[in-house]
Amino acid sequence: MGRSAKPARTMADYAMSFDRLGLWMSTRAKSTTLCHPEATSLSMLDGAVAAVVAGPVSMMESICPLLGVDPDDFNNDTETFSGEHAK
Repeated sequence: MGRSAKPARTMADYAMSFDRLGLWMSTRAKSTTLCHPEATSLSMLDGAVAAVVAGPVSMMESICPLLGVDPDDFNNDTETFSGEHAK
């Protein structure tokens, strides 16, 4: 019998629940040390994402300012999305 290999991690493995995302956004919006997001609630993010999908703007030009994150945070394993600041 061979050992079963660990499945590769996908982007979905890193996804936050909506509740955790709401807490994460709220924490960033209230923080005096973290970059302040333009979207401070899930409903604001939802409306803005709908506008991005319908409009001619790239994701990095719109989503990153909404969340108050650096574009590199999507491409690198940083603590930004770890939820450590939302605890």
